[in-house]
Amino acid sequence: MKSISVNGNTRMVPEQLSELTPQELRWLMRHIIYGMDAGLMKLQFLCRYFRLPLRRINRLRQKITRAIDPIERALLQEHYLECNSKIFLLTEQFNFLLHDRTLLHNPMPVIRFPWWRFRKLLGPADELKNITIWEFALTERALSNFLATDREEYLDQMMAILYRRCSFRRRVASLFWHQTDLRVPFCDQVHIHPIRRIRNLPLEVKLLVSVFFASVVMSFKEPHRFPNVYHQQKEKQSPGTRELSWADVIMELSGPIPGKEASTAATNLYTFLHRLELNAVKLQKIRLIHTPETL
Repeated sequence: MKSISVNGNTRMVPEQLSELTPQELRWLMRHIIYGMDAGLMKLQFLCRYFRLPLRRINRLRQKITRAIDPIERALLQEHYLECNSKIFLLTEQFNFLLHDRTLLHNPMPVIRFPWWRFRKLLGPADELKNITIWEFALTERALSNFLATDREEYLDQMMAILYRRCSFRRRVASLFWHQTDLRVPFCDQVHIHPIRRIRNLPLEVKLLVSVFFASVVMSFKEPHRFPNVYHQQKEKQSPGTRELSWADVIMELSGPIPGKEASTAATNLYTFLHRLELNAVKLQKIRLIHTPETL
């Protein structure tokens, strides 16, 4: 947050998406769905934080059209352009609304249903710290399918994977020792199919969760996180080869003995990525040792 003063009126203005409230984030997603212009969206946020008297500016524009004296019209136009330039400079403070990818905390940790037996669904923790690698792989595939086809059913599938009801056993166990995940254990044969309650959720809630998930994935590519896991090779692949999927990586790390894929898929996401990062660093050292020095 940063402070901006306008005519003696000082307000705290957010600098990134993570500083917005869940209500403001849902408002932003809703207007993106409606196709609101970016400039108008920033102006709406500016009016929300500073309570700008836009009616006075509209009245000033009406006075310009009604003015008969050319000198008076010139003075009004100069004042109108000065007001617009100041408003434009203020709206530039909200450029992060459409370009920021730092939403690392879950804005919707709980989804409540008032007239349902289970009443609420629990979501993942901040930065996806309590999901498994298989949940992450299925969610990433559902999100990529949505981006490729723009079909809402893939968003429903993503929500069904991430949001599950509370586990009674884990809730009781949390009274005695620390539990990072209170949701029922993930089963791809059950939770990959969205229920009717999830399908009827507002679209802005689903888009907000997808932005949160994509922001966390983008943070994995930063230099201090897991850069070697998401490192893109510069060499072009031959037409006959295909890119490795998460299922291939899980089978590779499970070892030569079959049957361990399920336990590997149930590994925590961060534990799995740390292991991949360590293997990638070891592979780079081996390549540096075995590559001949070029004169």
